[in-house]
Amino acid sequence: MFDLRAIAWKLCKAAKTHVITSISIIAVSICLIVTMATYIHNAKATLDANIDAMFGEMDILAGYDYGQGQYVSSELFETVQELPEVDAISPVSLEMTDINELSNVYTLGVENDALVKSRYHFEQDVTDETVIISELLAKTLTVTKGDSVTLNDKVYTVIEVLPTAMGAEPFNMAFVHNDELKESGFAALFMLIQTDEVETIAKALHTFDSQLRIDIVNDYDFVKMNLLTLLIFVVVLSVFVILITALLLLSTMQLLFTKLKEQLMILRSLGASTTQIAQLIRIQLVSIVALGLISGTMLSFVTIHFALPQFIKWMQLPEASTEFPIVLVLGIVFGIGLLLTGYMLMQVQKATNILPLQIVNDTEQRMFVLTKWKMIVVGIFAVMALLLVLGGQLDPGGGTGALQILFGSLLLALTVLYLIPFAFQWLLKGVLRPIRMIFGKEAYLACQQLIPQIRVNIKIVLTLVGLVVILVFGSSVLKSLQANDLVYLEERFEAQYILTNSASDIAVNSNILTELEQLPNTVVKRVRSYGNSLSLSLSADGEIFNFFAVNLSAYGVEGATENKIVITEKFANAENIAIGNFITPYFYGYSSGFMQQQGAFEVVKIIGKEEYLNNHAYIDLSSEYARNQLPLREIKLDTVDRGQLDQLLSRYPMFHLIEKQEAIEQSNTMFYQRWSLFVGVFCVLLVTTTIGIIQTLMHLIYTNRAQYTIQRLLGLSPNGLVKYLCMQVLCFVLYGLVTGLLIGALLTRLVALIDKGGQIAFDFGTIGLVSAGLIFVLLIVFGLQGYMISRRKLSEEMVEL
Repeated sequence: MFDLRAIAWKLCKAAKTHVITSISIIAVSICLIVTMATYIHNAKATLDANIDAMFGEMDILAGYDYGQGQYVSSELFETVQELPEVDAISPVSLEMTDINELSNVYTLGVENDALVKSRYHFEQDVTDETVIISELLAKTLTVTKGDSVTLNDKVYTVIEVLPTAMGAEPFNMAFVHNDELKESGFAALFMLIQTDEVETIAKALHTFDSQLRIDIVNDYDFVKMNLLTLLIFVVVLSVFVILITALLLLSTMQLLFTKLKEQLMILRSLGASTTQIAQLIRIQLVSIVALGLISGTMLSFVTIHFALPQFIKWMQLPEASTEFPIVLVLGIVFGIGLLLTGYMLMQVQKATNILPLQIVNDTEQRMFVLTKWKMIVVGIFAVMALLLVLGGQLDPGGGTGALQILFGSLLLALTVLYLIPFAFQWLLKGVLRPIRMIFGKEAYLACQQLIPQIRVNIKIVLTLVGLVVILVFGSSVLKSLQANDLVYLEERFEAQYILTNSASDIAVNSNILTELEQLPNTVVKRVRSYGNSLSLSLSADGEIFNFFAVNLSAYGVEGATENKIVITEKFANAENIAIGNFITPYFYGYSSGFMQQQGAFEVVKIIGKEEYLNNHAYIDLSSEYARNQLPLREIKLDTVDRGQLDQLLSRYPMFHLIEKQEAIEQSNTMFYQRWSLFVGVFCVLLVTTTIGIIQTLMHLIYTNRAQYTIQRLLGLSPNGLVKYLCMQVLCFVLYGLVTGLLIGALLTRLVALIDKGGQIAFDFGTIGLVSAGLIFVLLIVFGLQGYMISRRKLSEEMVEL
């Protein structure tokens, strides 16, 4: 005699292939979901670290712009400091000072509290006799820690040199005590605020003074775009990963229960009670789920800690975090365990209702029917999706607008996915006759049975569709990012090298330009100064425009360019200016500190697009104002000898060299890091989905052997049966591929609305290679299966059936 546990294990042994597959599917599911969640966790930690490196503990910066003539009063500072929602506050002043022979150095007056130290990342306490300087300023002045510098005719001792943060642009900056810079009777120019109630404090600051400039850390563009890019890619990928793994589990367990139904019905016929049947199934499923969860967790740990570093080393990719968050992983495993347990209980309930000798028709053929109520519900969801997408386009760059487009796109894609079978069914009815005429009766029979097969095996069909959607969306998003980065770099550089000037020393302008132009095999292509402000009126309501000094010859302006100006359409429309007009703008003077005229300028060209952000006008570097007031900001050039360029720059330490090829290599490195993550996840999904499709279709073919035997008796040849089975599989797979391609392309196009300025690049090579490989593998497998079935004797088949 056997107890229930022994019987349960013997039944599992009878269906060991499906049991092992079920355990493997659960393990792979756990591994995939844990890997994705760990990636999100580590990416979020990286993002938080980047934000902390940029802003420290600061949540709000509030104050006035430099040169505005307004300062934070002591009363306002104390009022804000006393607000209960404010955790910490620190005053900061700003001046452009002269340090040694260098003029107009960005100098901050700070206190010694933890908030300002976290924001600017210095450690030492400043006094009225000490100064902290940036690494670039130390290099420019050729000073080190312990040396003395003269700042506004007062000698200070350098107590700390701040290194340039990774990925940040070097900048000349100095820090002194706030008492050294703040205006008499005022607290500072602006305040750093740490708070958990950002919106409350922002509203309060606005009521105190409506002219206060209030900057919130989470409102910075780079933070929003990094977070949105991460969120969009991971959310979409995670949704379809979970969808595929869930469908594979359902399909595999369904096959397992189909395999065990005969044994369970025999046990019921022998007198087993529903309680005993329920206990048998419970033992089986608990064992399968437990083994799957444990092996999946172990596989995740091995993958993240051992496989990932080896893969990074093998592919020569940048180092990635391999932190394994135990709490997060246990939460995921527990949640998936609950979901699987719920599904297990439903299966137990179904199994206990099986009557003795009950015959279950697993191949029930049902067509898709689109009823009136289904049309109404689908219409409502479609309208909701369109409203979300259209509403999100009003603010695509903002967090709310981007999420609206994302959720609207997912909802619309799911709606189209639901409607495709009905449309395909109607289309198939119209092409069955031409298919028979062109491809023969085997293709006709395969297509005729396609919709019932899709209906019965909808789970595995959706798995294939989800896989192709991931392929299209993931590869296209990453390829688009690579293409857009390359376009940006091409527009940004225009030449082999870019020299950026971090000092505002007017004297170096003509000297370095002259020396660069005299270098052999060197061509200076484009030069740009620091920006400044101009206005056509000194009245209070006069509009302020931004401008740069450039070499106007790069804009196609020929001849004498000293008193010529190029403006944008925005400038021209605002001031009603046409080409050929003369204007007499007021330029802000660095040395004088007020607006002043520099003569009349002829408008020689109007451009439609601002070359630099928020820039409205361009004057030539040869103009008197540019020569006397504007230091160089950027020089773009080509040279065949990097060594002679480095030798020249050794005498101009304020210039920082950026090489185009190095920037492209850094961009490609980031791309391959993202691509490796996508490829790793997708390869696991591809193998798992292929196994699921093979196992499902093999089961389908096995259960239809009686039908194939009858067709052979009616005259279908062995080769015709092989062709019929291959056509069945091909139609089944092509339906999933075509549906997935349509949904993936639609989803990619809709999500691309978030960034209207970017281009979409579909990775047709990868998509075609994966699709062709999947079709080839399946045709080989089922061609062999069809060959084995077709070569069996009809007498043997009829006896076994």
